[in-house]
Amino acid sequence: MFRPSLSKNTGIAGPTGGNEEKPVGLVFIGFADESKVKSIKIILPGDRFLIRWRASQAALDLLRRKMLKSF
Repeated sequence: MFRPSLSKNTGIAGPTGGNEEKPVGLVFIGFADESKVKSIKIILPGDRFLIRWRASQAALDLLRRKMLKSF
């Protein structure tokens, strides 16, 4: 049975607070299921609203891709 667990952690959504190590738009998306744990790091453009929206869409897309592989 497919039982995913999906979480998203945002580094810096902006509009301020970024630096060279953690720029505005830095997002980590993590995924875990019974067999593995995977995380990806992405840097998204846009203002705070767009970064948060794009991060949520990226997390949902990762879940969608995982579900398509399991069926």
